[in-house]
Amino acid sequence: MLQRTPDLARNEIARLCNLTEPAVSRITRELVDAQIIEEVESDPAPSRRGRPVIGLRLRGDGAYVAAINLSADSQWVCIANLKGELIAKHSLSLKDVANPITVVTCAANEIKKLIQASEIPLPRLAGVGVSVAGPVDTNEGMLLESPNLGWPTVPLASMIETVLNIPAKIESRPIALLLAEKYSLKNQKIDNAALILPTLGIGGAIMTDGRILRGQSYRAGQIGHLTMSESTLVCTCGKIGCLDTLASGHAILEQLNVISRDRRKPRHQVEHAKLLEEAIALAKTGNDNAIQILFAAGQHLGKALKSLTTVSDPEIIFLAGQLGRSESYSMGVRKSFSENSAIPILSSKMTYEEAAVSLALRAFIYSPKFDISGYLTD
Repeated sequence: MLQRTPDLARNEIARLCNLTEPAVSRITRELVDAQIIEEVESDPAPSRRGRPVIGLRLRGDGAYVAAINLSADSQWVCIANLKGELIAKHSLSLKDVANPITVVTCAANEIKKLIQASEIPLPRLAGVGVSVAGPVDTNEGMLLESPNLGWPTVPLASMIETVLNIPAKIESRPIALLLAEKYSLKNQKIDNAALILPTLGIGGAIMTDGRILRGQSYRAGQIGHLTMSESTLVCTCGKIGCLDTLASGHAILEQLNVISRDRRKPRHQVEHAKLLEEAIALAKTGNDNAIQILFAAGQHLGKALKSLTTVSDPEIIFLAGQLGRSESYSMGVRKSFSENSAIPILSSKMTYEEAAVSLALRAFIYSPKFDISGYLTD
């Protein structure tokens, strides 16, 4: 609540939370003692007389979280404070991400360096949020697979917890982005939405009545593997005619003739992510061929979205990531999708950093499971 509305007085918090004022006073006193929140004195409104109003706000230095992003197109670590403000960030810049142990060890070591350089008290580091390319079993902390990284099933949360000795929460990148949109200050009432993340492959997430749809194998929302009648190409998953073969970053690179159409090697490559960035930049400079290819790829995605929305009935669709925000691609999506639909498609401004940090804050601080005892000082 204080994240959304700082400087609230205790009586106002009691009213909004339907709690008694004595209960709110006790709870907030503990939080003040733990240096999680602080009191702020302000003058009363001009129409009112009396003593200054004592409001409450979050302390940025009250607690911290770490965040990790793992995918073929970017790998980085960062530290953020209790308010979600970025304190430090470091790109891993790995050329080969094939070995999970190597990647996790590198990420953990860089987090330790950031913590030391930022002089953050270790007892106030609450946990780490991990945004990863691939479906995730959040109950077990397992990355089920990641064709993007070339990883099989990996116990990612426990691997990170073992190295860093702090709790970890992992989530797929599209879901982390959609949840961050839901809980952001500008999107306070989103309960039915879809988010599409086109990168080298196409990921997605669906929210219905405020809950993320995951499916029995945690692969709900994987729109990239919808079968499209327009395609006879073999997808990296081994099936024929997936949307990925027409609308993904890999499809765009193949049509630009910058990578081979040989699909026998399913693992996405870090170099391909750089090539996709260059293709997006090329379209932005006005290159007709790049514009047309991105636009056509977007049109294929727009057609697939019609099927998705028929089933999920969202109130809004977000297009995320660098490709999703590119003008040529997003125009193609909207052109194809909006012909028979009034559902708005918005370019998500949410960054991977914000999504991973939000994930950690909600898991370890803005949570009923938050244990204040570790923050209380004698």
